[in-house]
Amino acid sequence: MLAAAALPAMAATATPAGGSSSSSLTLLGVTAVGHQVQALKAALSSSNLNGAGIASISVTPLLKDGAAAVPPVSVTNSTPNQPGVPSQQQSIAGVLSVTSPAAAMQATRTATGALAKISASGQNLLSVLGLPVGGSVSLSNLANVAGGDSSAGKQLTLTGLSLPSIKGLLGGLGLDLSKLPLDTLLNLVDGLGLSTATLDQAVSQVNAQIDSLQSQIDSVTQQITSQTATLTSDQSQLSQLQGAVTTAQTQLNSVISSVNAALGGTPLGSGLSLSTSNCPAVPSAIQTVLTTIGQSSLITQFATACSTLTSAQTALSSSNLSTLISQLQAAIDALQAQLTSLTNQLSGVTGPLVTQILGILDGTPLVSLAKLDVSTLAEAGTTHKADVTGTVEGLKVANTDILKAVTGSSTADITSLVGSTLSGVQSKISGLLGQLSSVLSSVPQLPDLKVPVPVVKVLQKSTSLDPVGGLQAARAAVTALQIDWAGLSIPDAVALPGVANLVPQSQQAHATLAGSPLSLTIGSMSDLAQARPGSTSTPQTTPGGTPAGTPSGSPLPMTGLAGWVPLTALVLVGAALGIRRWRSVQG
Repeated sequence: MLAAAALPAMAATATPAGGSSSSSLTLLGVTAVGHQVQALKAALSSSNLNGAGIASISVTPLLKDGAAAVPPVSVTNSTPNQPGVPSQQQSIAGVLSVTSPAAAMQATRTATGALAKISASGQNLLSVLGLPVGGSVSLSNLANVAGGDSSAGKQLTLTGLSLPSIKGLLGGLGLDLSKLPLDTLLNLVDGLGLSTATLDQAVSQVNAQIDSLQSQIDSVTQQITSQTATLTSDQSQLSQLQGAVTTAQTQLNSVISSVNAALGGTPLGSGLSLSTSNCPAVPSAIQTVLTTIGQSSLITQFATACSTLTSAQTALSSSNLSTLISQLQAAIDALQAQLTSLTNQLSGVTGPLVTQILGILDGTPLVSLAKLDVSTLAEAGTTHKADVTGTVEGLKVANTDILKAVTGSSTADITSLVGSTLSGVQSKISGLLGQLSSVLSSVPQLPDLKVPVPVVKVLQKSTSLDPVGGLQAARAAVTALQIDWAGLSIPDAVALPGVANLVPQSQQAHATLAGSPLSLTIGSMSDLAQARPGSTSTPQTTPGGTPAGTPSGSPLPMTGLAGWVPLTALVLVGAALGIRRWRSVQG
């Protein structure tokens, strides 16, 4: 008992276990025509690292070009009043319309920590370039701390997501597919894997009719070419003969002017003049005057000019070229009318096929997703992990089931979409969309038409268990779907008029129009959980049993933990000694 009484008093300082969790998300973000709109941007946090639990939530329903379009809603430890977030809409006329879903929220202090959570759901939340983007979404999100354990996570479910059709999107971006050559449209359908038995049969039938009509068109075109060459040659000869007549007439007029000038310069020529009607010879009275004044050479020049003009006129009239040219022109006009008729027949044959192809492109979404169920979870404390899990089903680009083409199944566990499998999925997507770009950017008649490759990325995810701020930590992040499409370059010849997405490439030349980029991001989510283990520290003591740093002779207060600990120690030591004695007696 003396040994027990001599034990010094020990004061312990305890740091309780604690943690913090934070969670952020942007449900939807879209950029078009130089504007960005985001829907349901939320940040949740819970912490008990500094003592009592604190839970807070901030939700911005809509943002336009980075600024809140409607006031954000924020709550902290709001029990029992838990405000909701109503659905909101933001529109840019003719360009974008985005609706944020209604959301319920709760931020609560609990007995051992704090809990923040929100939930939301909605459908048909977006239209872009005047085109609806179908689908429904539901979301649950929490950040929780309980004692020394923390967790943050989300579950996002997308159902029936469908981007606008290929024709609709390209039209919204300014390209009129109906103005493209039939061969280009057929190559586009083939490249995207959209050919059907019905379309192939229609193409075969049209080809047979085209072959027949094309043969007639080729024959008529050849005749037109041949007769046009003859017409050109005859017109050239006629032009030469007409030129010879004009030259001869000009020469004769020059000689007549010289004669009349000579006559006017002498009294002998008074009342005399020469004209074309005097051909082929100068009248004798005029010859006498010209001889007398020494201008007899003009008599010979006049006779020669008259003879040259007569010969040129005779050659022109005897050629009959004017009649031949008229006949050739009439024949060519008839052939041209025949060619127009055949071309119209060809258009009548190909028109229904073009309509059928455009119908296929108008009925096929560029990207669609039957269902995506993705969850993120970050846990720290007793359990330490970071996961991105879930399933994806029916991911299609055009009409190709990407997952089935790569994995053999239309449904895949998200945890299996890693490494070469995920690379295969991305490669298949890029290959199909590359066909879209390649076909439309290589139309021989339209060298200025440029359609970049749309970039589609699915399930970009990351996890980490590295410490953060000296605390045990877990991170999980994922972006469910991201689509980026650079601006198109579209010649006027195939541009839709009045499309807001198109602007002239320069003030000097408007022959080509430039489209602004289009981007869409769905489900950008991040979670972080941190944990701090509990700890205790015992102060050092002096040899006499006084805690180091305690003034000599200062009595320790005997209340609370500091007084209870040594008393308990005495009782426990005494009990232990009693047990030892009892055991030795029994032994």
